[in-house]
Amino acid sequence: ASASLLVQKNITSLPNVVLVERAELEKIIDEQGLNKSGVVSQDSAVSAGQLVGAKLIVTGSIFKVSGTTNLVAKLMSTETSKVVAVSASGTDSLDAIAQRLSTALATAIDQKAESLLPPVLKEDDVVSALNAKFGSAKRPKIFLDCKEHHVSKAIIDPAIETELKFVLGGTGFEVVGSQSDADVLIKGEGVSETTLKRGEFVATKARVELTATDVKSGKLIASDRQVSIGLDAAESIASKQALENATSRLILRILTKLVK
Repeated sequence: ASASLLVQKNITSLPNVVLVERAELEKIIDEQGLNKSGVVSQDSAVSAGQLVGAKLIVTGSIFKVSGTTNLVAKLMSTETSKVVAVSASGTDSLDAIAQRLSTALATAIDQKAESLLPPVLKEDDVVSALNAKFGSAKRPKIFLDCKEHHVSKAIIDPAIETELKFVLGGTGFEVVGSQSDADVLIKGEGVSETTLKRGEFVATKARVELTATDVKSGKLIASDRQVSIGLDAAESIASKQALENATSRLILRILTKLVK
């Protein structure tokens, strides 16, 4: 227990870090039926972390060999499955060894967290990447047909279509108001659902599917899907965030198949 408390203390002192305690994760694991064996596994911890929007999970173990106490901690990304391990050992007190481990872990979070996580896709980054790839190539005219649904309540101002229009407009695609005037039909379907409410935070999970079809021939050009998570104090904002994140990643892949 003392080792765990020292790790928590050092992590919470880091800027831009919000800590979800083990007791909270275990409660979520029980509520979601993730615990099948009675022991919290690495997979169930990662799944619970995803539900609360946690980017990183810390697990640890302690063992003794020939009078030397060893503490090992793993820092895992819930999105990429990448792992960084840190350790501390010694024959002095457990508190002293735990202090060294927690210092090493805090350093790893501060210095290596970025390498564990997937690159953050900002709207401007997506637009810049597509413009660089397409250059002066001709863009087809696009007609959008998007539907989305939030399970617990209706949310105004569709997030999928708004995100698509932003990216398409920024990359030189013309979005037309009639399917008959378009070269390509992009259909989008999205669903989001609140997965967790804890304190001031609401976590939502969304799945978005996009298909691109040649209007004249009816031929399917591209079809893809993406799951993402949103976290905010407001349920409606968390839902939009999850849908926008999924759409942003999807459209980057879809549009590359529309421009020759």
